[in-house]
Amino acid sequence: MAERKAEFWLGRVVEELKARGESPLVFSTAKTPSGPIHIGFGRELVYCDVLSRMLEAEGYRSEWVFFVDDFDSLKAFPPGIPGEFSTHREYLGRPMFMVPCPYGCCESWARHFAGEMLEAFPAFGFKPKVYWTHEVYRWPEMKALVRKALKEREKLRSILLEVVAPTLEGERLQAFQKELEDWYPCLVVCENCGRLMTTKVLGYDGEADLVAYHCRACGHRGEVKLADWPVKLRWRIDWPAKWALFRVSCEPAGKDHCVKGGAYDTGERILAEVFGGRPPLRIPYEWVLLGARAMKTHKGIAFTFKEWLKTAPPEAYRYMVLREDPRKHI
Repeated sequence: MAERKAEFWLGRVVEELKARGESPLVFSTAKTPSGPIHIGFGRELVYCDVLSRMLEAEGYRSEWVFFVDDFDSLKAFPPGIPGEFSTHREYLGRPMFMVPCPYGCCESWARHFAGEMLEAFPAFGFKPKVYWTHEVYRWPEMKALVRKALKEREKLRSILLEVVAPTLEGERLQAFQKELEDWYPCLVVCENCGRLMTTKVLGYDGEADLVAYHCRACGHRGEVKLADWPVKLRWRIDWPAKWALFRVSCEPAGKDHCVKGGAYDTGERILAEVFGGRPPLRIPYEWVLLGARAMKTHKGIAFTFKEWLKTAPPEAYRYMVLREDPRKHI
């Protein structure tokens, strides 16, 4: 029965993808390495792997890209981080590729926690093309998308207001509207303290390609050349920019991103109306629970891929994921 259920919904998705007429059909997944990465995230890995295999078995070309979102800011130290390292509050707010490894065994925080996950991929049969997001942001093509977002700032604000505002009320709605009054679609790595999360863009000179900003953590004010300095799109803009850059056909996502007014809704509008692309086929999925709790990488609530391999064969994990409808908890 489980196999028939999986075959039914997977087969339906395959037919929808074939009908798009794209070659190759591109699958995309991503993960922020904010701590030990849990197996709940693996639902989307299994879906992309299996769908790719099914399409290729029928003669269709497919690609699977995986982003390590190491350009995201480190917001907190999860439980279990060495005590001495956790005293370095200056690391909070920095992009994870710029935070040292807490164990001193590799080049950065991001490389440590993403590396633990990536080392386990072959055992589970996962073979995506891995991209480190901070490196993608150095590409001229990605720089062009950042410039496009800055020039289309008013359009982006309108989309966010139209899609997100109706899902809010009271103080949350007022705060959201206030935030958008002087909102810009990107953040800048502070030249003084290295933080990203605490910077606020003040303006953009398109002719000179200069982004002016203020860091609320250290007080620094400056201007950087977009072509030469780390400037990152905000989350709701970053996602559709990657869809546009890689011409993504399908991306599964957790239910929190797929709710009404969520990042998938805004991403589809932004891709179609600003970046000029076709929205990917979405596959919403429920969380994998650890006991009664949803696993959270940044909170240290995790059962990792390496821990699974010490406990059970990887085939058992793939079967566990595929036997359930994506909309059901595991």
